[in-house]
Amino acid sequence: MKEGYFFLGALILFHLGRVAYFYYQKWQRKLAEVEIADFQWDTYLKLREEILSIKPNGIGIELTDDTETAFAVGLEIHTGVEVQLIVLLKTGEVWGLTTRNSRKNIFIPKNESFLAASTSAFTTAQYNFARMRRKYTTVPEPGYIKFHILTNNDVYSADSLIRDIISETSDWQELYAKINEALEQSESE
Repeated sequence: MKEGYFFLGALILFHLGRVAYFYYQKWQRKLAEVEIADFQWDTYLKLREEILSIKPNGIGIELTDDTETAFAVGLEIHTGVEVQLIVLLKTGEVWGLTTRNSRKNIFIPKNESFLAASTSAFTTAQYNFARMRRKYTTVPEPGYIKFHILTNNDVYSADSLIRDIISETSDWQELYAKINEALEQSESE
């Protein structure tokens, strides 16, 4: 008699598992349809590639070829809902790009505190790009933040978990703090 109950319980669990798997597959198909139809993602990737491939002379910055010098510093954050890319340039501009609107926003703060914080961020970037990976410009995974440093010779990138940045245990904590300080000063005009 007990074997019958075990068999019946196993049969019920088996069918419940099949039903749950069916709904899981249906949910995955809906997600795939949304991702395929998301035209903003392709636009974001195109604009992102343009930003990460700029050259200093293309934006009016003259740098010598003698030393490798950082002229742009970027943060790219994947929150799980959207991806944001914010780039500070030595020209004093801030470029922003998100997957929600997929257009490049350019902001030019003119206050002195922004310029000082931006200079500090570039000083930090100058001695950090040597620890980063070259041409590692893939989009960050959900829950990650990626740092990009554009120099007159190459693009350097590194990533970190967002939770490590929040808990201040990331290897890139100083760079994040300097960039964040400059961005905060750009908003306080």
